[in-house]
Amino acid sequence: MPFGLLYFVWRSLGRLEDKDYIDRFGSLFEGLKTKQPIHLLCTFFFVVRRLLLVFVAILLKNHPAAQVMIFIMLSELSIMYLIYFKPYDDPFTNNNEIFNEACVLLSSYQLFVFTDFVSDALIKKYTGYLMIGTILINFGTNILIQIISAVTTLPRAFKKMLRSPFCRKHFGTYARKGPAAEESPETSTKP
Repeated sequence: MPFGLLYFVWRSLGRLEDKDYIDRFGSLFEGLKTKQPIHLLCTFFFVVRRLLLVFVAILLKNHPAAQVMIFIMLSELSIMYLIYFKPYDDPFTNNNEIFNEACVLLSSYQLFVFTDFVSDALIKKYTGYLMIGTILINFGTNILIQIISAVTTLPRAFKKMLRSPFCRKHFGTYARKGPAAEESPETSTKP
């Protein structure tokens, strides 16, 4: 699966300007820079990382410390890739992905406490609270970003919708010019 994806991405390098090709497979490259091949490998790295996590969880089920070390290594490699190559078109998206990976890395460092290295239950309890706090900060930040994004784009989308042929047909001049268009000069009460 991941090597098929790698082959597909490699074959796509010369075809990313073709509109029909982008219509069919554009979601694979959506939001990514398309000038250099290393940027297009972001999806491949994502899939390989997930598969490695599954294999590690299955093959090293009796070695939780090794699982945590590999998880941390993969997270660090992901952050290095995001910081060095900045694969997304939008700088905000790059920074948001780095923030998300940093939260995952911070949470994964805390996982060591839940292995056999620490036997004190109180330390595990407070580390669990810290981990929950880290995850809540990550969720809260991402939800806040989505809310701000929705609030800033809704007025533009609403104005665009009012200018659409559907609204003009069904709502007439109100959709074109707003409430003031409904008043005719004869019925206006303004002096």
